[in-house]
Amino acid sequence: RDHGPFDFYTCAMCGSGITFPPPSHETLGHLYESFEGGLPKDLRKIRGEAGQSSWYLQCARRALRELPAEHQRECSWMDVGAGAGELSVLMAELVAHGKGLAVDIHDRPNRLARFPSIEWRQINLNAKNFAERLNQKADVVLSISVLEHLPRPDLFLANLIFLVKPGGVLYLACPDFGSLASRILKRHWPYFLPGEHLNMPTVRGMKQAFERALSATKRMGAHVIVQRITLPYTLQYTLRFFRLERLADFMPSSWTFPLPAGALEAIARLPAS
Repeated sequence: RDHGPFDFYTCAMCGSGITFPPPSHETLGHLYESFEGGLPKDLRKIRGEAGQSSWYLQCARRALRELPAEHQRECSWMDVGAGAGELSVLMAELVAHGKGLAVDIHDRPNRLARFPSIEWRQINLNAKNFAERLNQKADVVLSISVLEHLPRPDLFLANLIFLVKPGGVLYLACPDFGSLASRILKRHWPYFLPGEHLNMPTVRGMKQAFERALSATKRMGAHVIVQRITLPYTLQYTLRFFRLERLADFMPSSWTFPLPAGALEAIARLPAS
């Protein structure tokens, strides 16, 4: 509530949503300094230990299945915007003989202490050419719930594409501003956070953004899929989000259900050369 207020607009061409003008880098830095593992502290608390592991597992499996079966347990992978490291841990477990790199602006999270094989690189994802500074590429590059936080999603997409090896896969997930949940709930949609969620594409907007980014990076011939997805949230987390803590305490932490919360995924299979 002390961040803003901000003006929020809808693109007349593709229907995507945007905070404009975006907050300054100093304002965003102050906001993210108050976070814990890449999330507001109250949201991190209600997620509990299970967090969004079911969703992260869904993302990891959907990204890996785009690779040939013989490469899925030994490929290199990169988690861009790794937060507290939940997705990185799952990738390390799924890709048993692979090489993993996790990237974010803050220090290495404690969650990765048990996984010395996961390399951690601290870098500002708002930097224009952060991919060149990383100087690494991977067979699978994942970025979950990151694009909506960045003032320049076009530059971010171009950097992600640059990080993918020839023949590799880029997997991205973010809020879908054109979803039924967004259109019905409007300002009460949980992802409607002007000033924090700066860019929220529609399916059409994401397709156009990928076309431009692939053209800018000269990675023509990529196969891109953009589609709406349901999120396997735990029942505990959902109840706690709506402040029904007492009821949530009676629910098993393993119970999940597909929730049409308003999210999309984009998968790009890059050409082999």
